[in-house]
Amino acid sequence: MKIGLALGGGAARGLAHIGVLQVLEREGIPIHVIVGCSIGAVIGGVYAQTRSVEAVKEVAYQMLKSEAVEKMGLDFMGEEGFRLPEDAGLEDIFNYLKLHFSLIKVFNKPYFFDPELVDALFAPISTARIERFPIKFAAVATDLIAAEEVLIQKGPLRDAVRASSAIPGVFPPFEKDDRLLVDGSSTNTVPAQEVRDLGADVVIAVDVSKDIHRIGKLDNALNILYRVDEIASHLLTRQRLHAADVIIRPHVGNVVWADFDRIEELIQKGRDAAESRLPLIQQMLTAPAWSWKRRWQSVRRKLTGWIRST
Repeated sequence: MKIGLALGGGAARGLAHIGVLQVLEREGIPIHVIVGCSIGAVIGGVYAQTRSVEAVKEVAYQMLKSEAVEKMGLDFMGEEGFRLPEDAGLEDIFNYLKLHFSLIKVFNKPYFFDPELVDALFAPISTARIERFPIKFAAVATDLIAAEEVLIQKGPLRDAVRASSAIPGVFPPFEKDDRLLVDGSSTNTVPAQEVRDLGADVVIAVDVSKDIHRIGKLDNALNILYRVDEIASHLLTRQRLHAADVIIRPHVGNVVWADFDRIEELIQKGRDAAESRLPLIQQMLTAPAWSWKRRWQSVRRKLTGWIRST
């Protein structure tokens, strides 16, 4: 029986993936397929190459404690649209103004951070080729020109995660094979079906998306646009999760996407969530009925693919 992981996008919230991997590795649960989106591609890609969660954690720390992150100043980028809190203090007001004046940059170019700074951020990621990894791996990206999802299964890992993590308007789009690629979250936040398509019999999906709540007054056009995008992302994630057998949801939905300073807390939240789903995972891996059911689904999927290709 092949086990696959779908690691979803969510920027800082995705650090919880490390905690999930720690639990699976500790329990000796073998992983045969990983498909990641954005931060899920970063963490999943390093794990697929090294099969070591400690190696993943080391790379994460190298990236997040780098000079590039310090220069980016991600701490002032919030995730609540363009509204200043009613109880705002001096620091809140400063960050609010800093964000608004910084946004003027994007009116003259298609990204916020320069390519050289982004190159430095991703420097700790290996350039080893994906197709040679001991665990089958793919990264999800979005082609801006063709308006379609792209599954990257070959080439250097660094290129794959750069493409999958290119937040639109924030990081430069990544050019690959005549495609202009950006963050995979635009089309597939949690790529559960792709994990199954790559041969997994049991699909474990880790959803680290933002909480969505009923909100109050929407007092400007930018807040409305932000809310529409938030709703679309939420509904897309729900749809994609239908292909998963087990869904792990770390309690990180209230964490701001740029809050990378909480790495140990987020890893712990991933461990807690994985622990809570561990009995179900172990049950699936030992139940004969489940094994036969998934084998039949695998055969049926291959037959369907063969029929469509003829």
